[in-house]
Amino acid sequence: MSKDNKNDLTFCDVEYDSQNGTNLSLYHTNLSVNSQNLSLNDRNSSVNGSVMNMSAKSEKLAKYRRRLSHKKKDVTGAITHFFYETSRCN
Repeated sequence: MSKDNKNDLTFCDVEYDSQNGTNLSLYHTNLSVNSQNLSLNDRNSSVNGSVMNMSAKSEKLAKYRRRLSHKKKDVTGAITHFFYETSRCN
């Protein structure tokens, strides 16, 4: 059989076509995996951004709580002053 006829394939031709098909299949699998990796990287970046944002907010909240805990909780002086001023008006 001559190689001029497209239907005349040798064993080597079939093996080459099979390897070519396998290579194409692997190429498409790699493209799919790369696409999934990009998607996961985007999600990770989004999660990292959210965590950083929450961390910054919790840090601000902690500072605010510390300030509140250091504020004077005894209002006796303010009440005494209020009653003193009120009594002077009468």
